[in-house]
Amino acid sequence: MGSLAPRTGHSAQHRFSARWRGSAAVACLAATLAIPGCSPSDSPNGYSVAALQDLQLLRAAADATGERTGVDPCALLEPREVEVALGKLGTVPRAANARDGDGRRCIYQGTDLRSIEVTLLATGGTAWMRHSRAAVPERKGWLFAPGRTSMSGPWDAAALEGCCRIDVMLGDSVISIDVLGSRATLEQAANLAGRAVRRLDAPLPPARPGTTKPVEIEQPSFPHATACEMLDRRELETLLGPLQAEPVGIGDATSSSCTYRYAKPLPGLPLTVGTIKSTVLWRGGYRALRKALAAPAGDGTFEEASTDLGSSLASPSVQAALGPDRILAATRDVLVTVESVPLLGRTEHVEELASALLSHIR
Repeated sequence: MGSLAPRTGHSAQHRFSARWRGSAAVACLAATLAIPGCSPSDSPNGYSVAALQDLQLLRAAADATGERTGVDPCALLEPREVEVALGKLGTVPRAANARDGDGRRCIYQGTDLRSIEVTLLATGGTAWMRHSRAAVPERKGWLFAPGRTSMSGPWDAAALEGCCRIDVMLGDSVISIDVLGSRATLEQAANLAGRAVRRLDAPLPPARPGTTKPVEIEQPSFPHATACEMLDRRELETLLGPLQAEPVGIGDATSSSCTYRYAKPLPGLPLTVGTIKSTVLWRGGYRALRKALAAPAGDGTFEEASTDLGSSLASPSVQAALGPDRILAATRDVLVTVESVPLLGRTEHVEELASALLSHIR
């Protein structure tokens, strides 16, 4: 079977014809693969052996025509497919540079400001995977996640990065599905990765103007320049007791912190001064919170707040993590951390202060 790539010395017309035939082959085959139920399934995720074999032809056609370089990462998934894992979208999916500078990503943001990111590195994927890991996993079509059922998909290789990102490779291209900023599971991420891979060589057409009508969401506003300005002295002394000094704040437009010192009378003891600190991360709060919850077991690990734990922070609009001497709580992608210096073995006012700060995030 002849190569789809045009040979050196052929006319411009021949090269165009060869490229068009390659594109047509990719589109036609991708359309066939996208129809569910065409062949029996041999794997847990429903990808048949025939489909996996056909994807080799897709890859060969794309490599020959060089068409992956211009693929928009937002053209790899239907918004409704992402909504299954994320919830209702609040904005039109938008493209941006990749977090590490390699490739392009598409950001899907929900009405609650949680997000899923899809990054595409069109070429150089093999070198990228080997640079970022000791070796590229060798078993084709599978993803091995410690402590979980192995997941399958139409990829050449796949690997898990941290708690919440799946990298899959097809040919020399890599697609990353990052669900750190959402509540989506790894299984849902693998499902999205499989769908994205199947569209790599036959991306979705651009949305026509007026066909996408996202729900309008209100971005959080921050009238406070620093964390120290979020609560006034009256609110603080209601929560903590008499302040022993003016709150001390540091920070910038990304995050800021505030340290409070308050009087704490203890029976039979001289007046004791308690110290409590709040930190506010104005953007990326859901990602930071989920990363903390996924940290390895140890003294500094967190447990997600729930009504079973008797936490007043557990609510549909707030996600919180409880640690030994601190609380992390996120709402509208803003993360509030409150930590206390224990007084005689007791941690004071952490949850109350976190609740008060969260009430000022609109």
